Amino acid sequence: MTLPVSQPLIAGFIRTGVLAGTLDAVGASTHFFLRTGKSPAAVWRYVASALLGPTATTGGSVTVLTGVAMHYAIAFGWTALFFVAASRIGTLRGSPLIIGPCYGLFVWLMMTRVIVPMTLIGPPATFNAVQAVIGALIIVLCVGTPIALGAARTFAHTGAP
Repeated sequence: MTLPVSQPLIAGFIRTGVLAGTLDAVGASTHFFLRTGKSPAAVWRYVASALLGPTATTGGSVTVLTGVAMHYAIAFGWTALFFVAASRIGTLRGSPLIIGPCYGLFVWLMMTRVIVPMTLIGPPATFNAVQAVIGALIIVLCVGTPIALGAARTFAHTGAP
């Protein structure tokens, strides 16, 4: 079953994408600052380096804004994927506190093991289990769970079966 696109569906999608993107941005920036004591701008330069290459790590405000824009585009992509899947698979709209963390782990695995290695960043040089767990938790709590909760709320308000 595919739901017709409606104003409540679009509004719920936008609200959910902005929330997930913002929570993840705050989580990643806070973690980076607490771990390194450095400006979170480095996080956004790193994100931009996926598209712009290693020179992005020394870029200025345009590079930082490029990274932020890329981050939100990615957050909206993951939100769109879940909303489309949830429109077709009703069980994804139920139990968001179970489905959300599972989706978060899926997003983390896809980003760290498939998508980022295919960018100009390339595969990670080393694996740090502690940082991997922290990164996964940030994605589970700040991306997967809010997306599942947002989708459940949105579809409940659109009259989806």
